[in-house]
Amino acid sequence: MEPVAERLPPKPQNNKTTASISWLAVISGLAWSSAAIFVITGLVGVFVAFDKAGALNRFALLMAGLFAAGAVAWLNGATRGEGAAGFTSAGAGWLAAALGGYFLLASDWSIGGAVKFAFIQRLGLTIQQTQPDLGLGIDGAINSNVAASALLPLMGLGLGGAVWLWPRRRSLAWLTGAAFVLAAIPLALTASRGAWLGLGVGLLAAGYLWWRTGAGRANPLRYAGDAALALLLLGLAGSFVIALVRPGFAGPLGSLPAGGSALSRASLWRDTLPLIQDYRFTGSGLTGTAEIYSAYVFLLHVNFLTHAHNLYLQIALAQGIPGLIGFAGMALAAAGGLLLAFIHGNRDQRVLAAGALVALTGLLTHGLVDAALYASRAAIFLFPAFGVAWALTASLKRVARRHERRHAGDADRNRGRVWPTLAGALPPLAAILLLFLLPGSRAAFLANLGAVSQTNAELSVYRWPVWPLQDELRLTQAVDLEPAIRLYSAALYAKPDNVTAHRRIGQIALSVGNLDLAREHLEHAHALAPGQRPTGEMLGEVYAVQGDTEAAAQLWRSMDTSGGQLDARRWWWAQVGTEEQQARLAAAISAAEE
Repeated sequence: MEPVAERLPPKPQNNKTTASISWLAVISGLAWSSAAIFVITGLVGVFVAFDKAGALNRFALLMAGLFAAGAVAWLNGATRGEGAAGFTSAGAGWLAAALGGYFLLASDWSIGGAVKFAFIQRLGLTIQQTQPDLGLGIDGAINSNVAASALLPLMGLGLGGAVWLWPRRRSLAWLTGAAFVLAAIPLALTASRGAWLGLGVGLLAAGYLWWRTGAGRANPLRYAGDAALALLLLGLAGSFVIALVRPGFAGPLGSLPAGGSALSRASLWRDTLPLIQDYRFTGSGLTGTAEIYSAYVFLLHVNFLTHAHNLYLQIALAQGIPGLIGFAGMALAAAGGLLLAFIHGNRDQRVLAAGALVALTGLLTHGLVDAALYASRAAIFLFPAFGVAWALTASLKRVARRHERRHAGDADRNRGRVWPTLAGALPPLAAILLLFLLPGSRAAFLANLGAVSQTNAELSVYRWPVWPLQDELRLTQAVDLEPAIRLYSAALYAKPDNVTAHRRIGQIALSVGNLDLAREHLEHAHALAPGQRPTGEMLGEVYAVQGDTEAAAQLWRSMDTSGGQLDARRWWWAQVGTEEQQARLAAAISAAEE
């Protein structure tokens, strides 16, 4: 089917075509505005990170992927046909096969994460017995979740690339199809249920839209199909929201374990919210999530979990809420461009849109339960689906511009481009502006700066076992926390019920033994946000040391302390506390464990 703009009579201009041209401008404005926000927040994420070198490396990976996506879009819009998008899609399929093969060869199946499915581990061990020894060792292996996260979007694009190649070069089409099959084997062996779900949802969504915008365009069942697809996508998003608000009703998505820990993903998501609250404007930095979790959420002296096991929460944690707004805008622009390609595109555009939709939907669905792609060295593979989607948008715009040159005057062309482009570019900027204008935003921003100052002061110095606990840094004044404390105090002056400032001051006061000040601030924080794990843990410790055994035990029973948190506090008070304080703490711990 030729694009609408190609099939119109010379005059008059069709209203439907005018509308589609306007939507293309809106989508383009949204894509570039959101990408700019993502880049800027990434730079901020480098600046605020305590590990600047690691953050710069992560930023380079993200920008390389984003730049490649933009280059594919530009090239496809500047040339005739869909060569850039088509060969990118096919190349993604071949890359998926290579990556999958490497995963199979480098994995140690005797200790891998696939043990959660015994039959998969048996298959892996069989492969391992017959494979050559590449001498890669554990450092050369790819984590199964990272492999699944990268394979999923690459395979979706490869599927579209294989079909696109079929009328052009059958041999290449066969090779690309074979690459898809070869990649599917390691994807299955990763035992990543989130990736399997993402691939299934992506195939279903792409298959339905192919039918809906083609043979089913006039079918009376199309409205029921639309409702069913919308309910499926809303159900996935809704299950995440329910798990976030009520971890006890997490359902299948939230009940999955978080990495190798005993925590469920739903519990981890809930525990991540206070951190996002602390760093909402700037993010905590592009690296160091594991250390930040340990120091300010789980209150442990060693790294516990490396990411939030949710793509959206992880981006908000690393790049702040503005970074999440930028990513969401890019994803929305990509989805909108694919939808227009399905509706108005020719066969090639529709085929490539179908593959890109499998990749994009799979990526976003899997992102509900994992963030391994964003948080790993494979972060560059976050963007190929965006690139192909934007490339198809650029191709449709190329046809639209040709139509404008034929049938519209200069004034009409300018009006048709500028205002819709602004309409697309402004919403993400307005959302960020609103974030800064909400009540209490000045206090929240000051607390955010205080959290960044504290994190940089403490975690740039702290190394275990040189320092047994972060508390020792504060107690011995090995780091200067006065700038952070001043910012927290300024936040409380601007808004006395700022949770971040109360909790962080309480943590510092507890570390240096100022129990009355710690109790005052932690009780304020707990009253304002009773569900936050670190506040409850620390307030329970204050109650215990001050002799309120039952209050301490009640708080600790309401949270998971199986990571050794209470043992660490027992050790700490054995170093700095009196015999009476140690006895009180021991009694409270015993009461909590009954």
